[in-house]
Amino acid sequence: MNERHRRGRESIKYFFKLGSLGFGGPLALLAQMQKDLIEGREWIPRKEFDEVLPLIKTLPGPVAFQTVVFLSREYVNSAYALASGIVFILPSFLMMILLAQYDHVLQSLPFVPAAFEGFQIGALILILFAFKNLTFSYWKKNAFWFFLMLGLLLLGVFHWNEGLVILILGFCSVYSFKTSKFYSSFLDFFLVCFQSGAFSFGTGLTIVPLLENQVVQKLQLLSQTEFLNALALGQLTPGPVIISVVYIGFKSFGWWGAVASAVGVFGPGYINITTWFPKAKKWLASRHWYADFLVGALAALSAGILLSVFSLGKKFSSTEILFGCGMAFLFERFKWPGWIIILVSGILVAIGKTYFFMYSL
Repeated sequence: MNERHRRGRESIKYFFKLGSLGFGGPLALLAQMQKDLIEGREWIPRKEFDEVLPLIKTLPGPVAFQTVVFLSREYVNSAYALASGIVFILPSFLMMILLAQYDHVLQSLPFVPAAFEGFQIGALILILFAFKNLTFSYWKKNAFWFFLMLGLLLLGVFHWNEGLVILILGFCSVYSFKTSKFYSSFLDFFLVCFQSGAFSFGTGLTIVPLLENQVVQKLQLLSQTEFLNALALGQLTPGPVIISVVYIGFKSFGWWGAVASAVGVFGPGYINITTWFPKAKKWLASRHWYADFLVGALAALSAGILLSVFSLGKKFSSTEILFGCGMAFLFERFKWPGWIIILVSGILVAIGKTYFFMYSL
């Protein structure tokens, strides 16, 4: 019992520190966990981690949070897994509430509105690179591009429900080849967050298309600018990127909205990792059709990411888009951390609009 408590305290302490200082998005957080807990402390065998991580990436919900829950469950138990998941998101949860509460003060300061536009450009750059990392291993598969085009058609032209499209294209891919109505209420917002956590695969950033469609287009809880601010701040703070939902929840419904958004988005991942997933992971990995299913499913969610970036990026001028391309080149060339890209983008746009090309942007 004492050993279990010792492990539990170790788990909580580590994941609180990671949530407080872990900048760079899900891929950086996963790399840090692998270095510290698998190669360093040997919580679970490296082979098991390598087998499980691809499966976790294909589950709905934020991948970094679910990896935290899985590792803590394997190292200690489900109760400490819940505690580890909570302390992992707690620092960025509180930061997002603070930023949302005093957003109007920040916006009134000189240079801040322009800086936020730069933050938004940086956030969209990171989403596009997340798309690249998510799909890179499938680029040589003709089926992926076919299903990507089909996904763009169903989501962008016919406006089908994203979760439904993921399932349809996934199972269509196995054989190789409704849009839900929400109303502007607290319960409906929670259902949007829960649906985002339950039907968005690969990484927390894949939740962005569904959230943008529901929160901005349908429920109209935030403007596109406010939604982009939430994404930018989510990238700028440590911990899981999808903590942006807390900003949205707080701006829309106060503290209860912040709590409901976090429970809605992270809840499905915790339930999955601590219930059926440990028993099903080996069975899923051994199914011959599972890899084929992933081609169609990832193509569908990739279509959603691209459409969301296009929709959110329409507000920017041609000069800002050109600036974003330059920042994307620097990000790829020098492998800067994501938060550096956002911060530098904000500073440069603020300086540029104020002193050099205020009227051209």
